[in-house]
Amino acid sequence: MRALVTGASGFIGSHLVEALLSEDFRVSCLIKENEPITWINPERVDIFYGDIARKDSLDPIFKNRFDYIFHLAGLMNARNPEDYYKINFEGTKNILDLCRKKAVDLKRFIYVSSVTAAGPCNELKPKDIDCQNNPTTHYGKSKLKTENYIINASPVPFTIIRPALVYGPRNKRTIFSYFQFISMGINPIIGDGYTNIIYVKDLTEILIKAARSTKTKNRIYYAGERKIYNYLEIAKAIQNCMKKRTIPIKFPRFSIIGMGILIGALCKLLRKPPIFDLRRAIDLKHRYWIYNTGLLLKDIDYEPKYPLEKGIEETVKWYREMGWIK
Repeated sequence: MRALVTGASGFIGSHLVEALLSEDFRVSCLIKENEPITWINPERVDIFYGDIARKDSLDPIFKNRFDYIFHLAGLMNARNPEDYYKINFEGTKNILDLCRKKAVDLKRFIYVSSVTAAGPCNELKPKDIDCQNNPTTHYGKSKLKTENYIINASPVPFTIIRPALVYGPRNKRTIFSYFQFISMGINPIIGDGYTNIIYVKDLTEILIKAARSTKTKNRIYYAGERKIYNYLEIAKAIQNCMKKRTIPIKFPRFSIIGMGILIGALCKLLRKPPIFDLRRAIDLKHRYWIYNTGLLLKDIDYEPKYPLEKGIEETVKWYREMGWIK
């Protein structure tokens, strides 16, 4: 079997490449020019450089035949809202246009979307996949627009996966800020929100199983552990694993937006990956990011192997080995 992974050099993409190789796939990686391939072994994969926003740069890749395309490439943080649509929507459209011309026998196109396409819930009740979508950011809106295009115009069988909060080794986004703060002896308490969560190795297993399953053809799903976690539970699990004493610092919910702007600007000034920014602040303003993940787990006959404590333990160990936290 042969698979193409877009966004292969990223956090989830690089783990997916490893999982595919372990199952004897021949893997091709689409990587943006000048993007570091720190987590990719070029001797084990075929590497193609291209930009999903430039269709002409993708042509050489489609001279190869693929059984599966796992589309993870996209833009998470942008200065201009238009860039989200240019990359996330137009970029995906470019790939599907090439599938229409050169890969009509593709077994499955797996689009890795986001729960932000659905938006938050209004109460402590998981959102089902057929509930109304209400994305709160341009990132989420661009993901939803892309999903709708795939559903209405994909020339090949597809499966859309909306992962919940993803964590694990190599991640320098979202939940990584919790690890950083707690390693410094600070426990930031921002409201009392709830979320689903998924360890990256569980997510890659889910993606591969979803690609192979006949039940998931032309369907859309949420992906995450069945259990719903309070943010305080997650912070406590990290703190216990690190064996750190922390000072709790409470941030009122109304201050979150200002903090996002300030910290995002500071990180940009220091040329550091943002540990917190406006997009994350808008997300955190809402209490409930909880979804019905059971349907996907049932359809692919899978249960996550990494409960929170086990996943946190592996993540902390890796972060410390890499010197990312103390």
